Amino acid sequence: MHMDAGQPQRSDILTEEVIFSAIANITSTILGIPAAQIRIEDNFMKDLAADSLAMLNLRIAFEKHFAVNVPDDSIHC
Repeated sequence: MHMDAGQPQRSDILTEEVIFSAIANITSTILGIPAAQIRIEDNFMKDLAADSLAMLNLRIAFEKHFAVNVPDDSIHC
């Protein structure tokens, strides 16, 4: 079977489940709460009690893990 180099491989595709699992694990590590208690609809500050320092640490961890840049104006502390 021939595959184009530009097409993502099946293992390269990030599903919502894979992304959420990574977010929950990172959040668990930073906030010290079990990943199993984190729900996709949770608000970091209201539901998970993240303060502004935790939000900064989460941002840095998400940027590093997903190799993305989170714009300053998208973080509401």
